[in-house]
Amino acid sequence: MWDIADVTCANASLELLVRHALSWGELSPGAEQAIVRLTRDRPLSDRETKLLALLQDAIAAGVIQRLAVAKLPQEEFIAACA
Repeated sequence: MWDIADVTCANASLELLVRHALSWGELSPGAEQAIVRLTRDRPLSDRETKLLALLQDAIAAGVIQRLAVAKLPQEEFIAACA
């Protein structure tokens, strides 16, 4: 059981991102970048460490797929946008 006093903006956001990935079965590049920003350069709480472990386990088990950004050659990108 967790206490609301232990919830910070950062770990609430991290939990939201992990829950979203688990619900949809995919992790977008933007969500992955947000997780990196939320977790780097500071000590993680026990809760955040558990959330990251859960996410890593789900990715390793194939429950969550990491999405890649499609890279088009410059000409195809320009044509697609026209």
